[in-house]
Amino acid sequence: MPAGTITLTSGSTAVTGTGTNFATELKVNDLMVAVVGGVTYTLGVQAIGSATALTLTTAFNGPTSSGLAWTALPNAALVGITAQVAADVAKAIRGFNFDKVNWQKIFSSDASVTVTLPDLTKFTGPSWGYLMSQFKDFQESIDSKANKSDLGNSSSRNVGTASGTVAAGDDTRITGALQKSGGAMTGAIAMGGNPITGAGQLAFSSTTNARQTLINMGVVGNASFIRIPFSTTQAYQIICATAVQTQNSSGDSTLTFPIAFSGITSVVVSNGDGAVGNLNMNVLNALRTSGFDCRVYNNGGAQTGAVRINYIATGVVNI
Repeated sequence: MPAGTITLTSGSTAVTGTGTNFATELKVNDLMVAVVGGVTYTLGVQAIGSATALTLTTAFNGPTSSGLAWTALPNAALVGITAQVAADVAKAIRGFNFDKVNWQKIFSSDASVTVTLPDLTKFTGPSWGYLMSQFKDFQESIDSKANKSDLGNSSSRNVGTASGTVAAGDDTRITGALQKSGGAMTGAIAMGGNPITGAGQLAFSSTTNARQTLINMGVVGNASFIRIPFSTTQAYQIICATAVQTQNSSGDSTLTFPIAFSGITSVVVSNGDGAVGNLNMNVLNALRTSGFDCRVYNNGGAQTGAVRINYIATGVVNI
């Protein structure tokens, strides 16, 4: 990391260094990188006045800060990165072209086709159309009607209701069986650890019964959060809440979740207080288990006082 620290002034292109040597560590069109309040800023260098003074390409739009460590990013590095990206894109396009040609061959009816793999090696084999033609006779054999002898003694038994007969639709042995539609099921369903598939809709006789069913499934929650288990030890947790936060002079505040997570979370935040005015909000340190930091600006300045914040947080919690 380059020597010394720098001072950045909000809305200004001037950068002042302390113990720096801008003249030897930077060139015009290079970039300098600094972290202010947890936010990374990449700043273009327009002119170098001295070892401790330079001018930015555009005005710094963050908060005024001093004593900042900084890193130089040469323009040549950007050129190299751009060249590598171009090479990677060209490689990807070649791969797409190979795939197009390869699939056209695979979908043909040729007995033998050769495709080019990503590492430019070749593979030769039959096409799908050719394989289908080879298995046509085999498929027709499978689809053909079974011989009477293949049915065992069921083919020679009479239809009836007694033991040793083939059951008819009105056989008392199956009367009352659950039909595809209609009817009412009574008693509890034991799934034996296997899920019920193909269900279209579940209807409960009351809200209380529906709530109890969710509780029996391990789902818990209140007006602020819901927790849905996906294993015996962990569950997905979703918090949907609002809070009135008091911001300090820098517009900073820490919001604590009503219930913590066990792992890293994902947070979506919006300002819910229309009376505050035009607000810009930055979320800092969002990937935490207990809450997140935020910074609020109003018309270019830090927003102080009370601000309502709406947010949704998702993550995993141990149960």
